[in-house]
Amino acid sequence: MLIDQISVGRGTIPVATMEGNIHQLNDEDTPMETFAVTYAYSAGSTAGRDEHRPRHVEFLQEQFDNGRLVKSGPFGPDEDPGALLIIEAASKADVEALMDQDPFYLNGLVEQRSIRQWNIVFGADAAADAARN
Repeated sequence: MLIDQISVGRGTIPVATMEGNIHQLNDEDTPMETFAVTYAYSAGSTAGRDEHRPRHVEFLQEQFDNGRLVKSGPFGPDEDPGALLIIEAASKADVEALMDQDPFYLNGLVEQRSIRQWNIVFGADAAADAARN
């Protein structure tokens, strides 16, 4: 599938073309990027994380069910306390706005958060990314 634009009146619309057919893109067709989000938990936040974990898990489950959260989980026991989340979104700003709603973040349990675009080269998502380009 090729994503292109065609002229319509005075403007253009995004379209997907496959074997000569034209399909107007809608919100479901918006190319999504992949982002790696890392959390470093605040020192002494274990009790707070235990308290807010049910709402945190509910929030993450909702993101997973909606297709935004690809994978997530805490770092291993020999690592500094934190987590890695793989998110699909249209932009880094969208990821930031989404992750601002995480109960762990809202309750000050995340000392440091990074959001980085991740360009997948190998893996199941690499074929989908190549098809978009």
